[in-house]
Amino acid sequence: MRALRVLLFAAALCGCESTPKAPEAGPDGDITISNDELAPMRRFVLETRRVIAAQFIRVEATRQFFEQAMGFTRDPVYVRREGPTLMEDGTRLIILRNDLEQEENLDPDLLPRVYFGMNGLELRAYKEIRIYLVEPKDRERPIHLTVQARNAVGDVKMWVTGRLQHAKPSLTIVSQLIWSPEKKEYKHRSSIG
Repeated sequence: MRALRVLLFAAALCGCESTPKAPEAGPDGDITISNDELAPMRRFVLETRRVIAAQFIRVEATRQFFEQAMGFTRDPVYVRREGPTLMEDGTRLIILRNDLEQEENLDPDLLPRVYFGMNGLELRAYKEIRIYLVEPKDRERPIHLTVQARNAVGDVKMWVTGRLQHAKPSLTIVSQLIWSPEKKEYKHRSSIG
């Protein structure tokens, strides 16, 4: 079974207009997503400043688009990085663990951190971040990101452009491109809850 590959390109770079195509794979299992279709996802994940702090964070993201936009920072003394470990289905797992016993009020530079883009989503964990980089499997939803943050005690906190927006025991962010048969193009769908 051939893996579905997603080709991302900027129509502006080649000086041509892109025509939205149905999510049918080309001869190599590729589908093409235009820069216009990607723009809302880019704004939501890579350009809107959100910071989430929680004890445990799980990230599932398609390798295409997100792997190249994702960065890690960690203090090598206090934070261990495991992986990437290749799983049977092709998923790559990366784990960042904090070895400090203190639960909160830590210097943020000592926490495991994952960020998307220069000014986009940033995740900070007091205990652990698990990142699953998956291969796209669904032509109806070829690119997606899901962040699940939870605390055993206390609230997960999310700041948007410096202001506290959410404080609750768990928080989920979803960003995905979904095929719209009516519009004959991919549309961005997102939620925070």
